[in-house]
Amino acid sequence: MSLTALIETGERVYAPDLYNTKQTFSCPFCKNKLLFVNSTLRIKHFRHSIKANCPYGNETKEHEATKNYVFEELKKIPFGKAYLEYTFDQFIADVYFCRPNSFDIAFEIQATNYSYQKYIDKISHYIKEGLLVVYIFIGENFYKEVKANIFSLKEIEKLTFIKNDYKGQLQGCYLSANNAVTLPAFTAKFAKGNSQLYCTTRFIMQYKQARTMTLKDYVAYIATFYIDSFLMFI
Repeated sequence: MSLTALIETGERVYAPDLYNTKQTFSCPFCKNKLLFVNSTLRIKHFRHSIKANCPYGNETKEHEATKNYVFEELKKIPFGKAYLEYTFDQFIADVYFCRPNSFDIAFEIQATNYSYQKYIDKISHYIKEGLLVVYIFIGENFYKEVKANIFSLKEIEKLTFIKNDYKGQLQGCYLSANNAVTLPAFTAKFAKGNSQLYCTTRFIMQYKQARTMTLKDYVAYIATFYIDSFLMFI
């Protein structure tokens, strides 16, 4: 599914705000025909009329709703400009925020996991282009508690929350029910039976250092997030 489509004039239209539904719609990414879905159970959207090899061919409703929420909140911010499903070279940012005199922001809404290399390719490209990259992890595939205070992290979570490879240009949070956001703080856990080795998949949550807020507040916080330029590529 996609929230945007191209009409015959080449203009991109936004499904939730669409009034004239009797038009010809095409996918901005794969160029195949799209159909408008006037959904009542989920947000209004477009879907491909035929099965297509397209990055927006299949989305969860959680991904779709969160992407739209972030976009709508960014539109309210008096500086900068928000774009939905923004094509950036060979990649597509779920939401893109252009800021004057600062790093532009690429938001990625992640409801399902995929190959680590795919994450690396996208993040590395964004970083090289001087963007702030923000991952919002939602759903049961992420933030998995295996024991009290102990969480099992996937590689993309470790890259975002544990490592510091990108000097602040990679930020992230977990999104749970009711648009509640957690900015976690993890420490390494010693491997079972060995006080000299650390576990590679499980980490201890430091609740006193963790931050919680609403998704609305998080979007506003990230919109003004500043990175010292001298930290880049160090």
